[in-house]
Amino acid sequence: MKRVWLWWSSGKDSTWTLHVLRQRDDVEVKALVTTVNERFDRVAMHAVRRELLEDQARAAGIELRVVLIPHPFSRSFRWASTHAVREASFTRSRGPAVFL
Repeated sequence: MKRVWLWWSSGKDSTWTLHVLRQRDDVEVKALVTTVNERFDRVAMHAVRRELLEDQARAAGIELRVVLIPHPFSRSFRWASTHAVREASFTRSRGPAVFL
């Protein structure tokens, strides 16, 4: 079974992707991963409040992994934080996880 960490924007497309993945027998969504703007405490993609983001993960029954990003942020910071999340997925999933 593939262990998946799903990049989560908090929007309808992420929600649909989660729904589709849950229909599959060969996939287990282990975590939702998103970026949150540190200054505004909101999802970077849609500016959704962190509280709502946490409610979504709780309702889905899936661990939420938040990557805090500074405001403004640089491309080099983005790559470094993405690498850190991938490393964490390897450790926490007892092997590499697939990112979708």
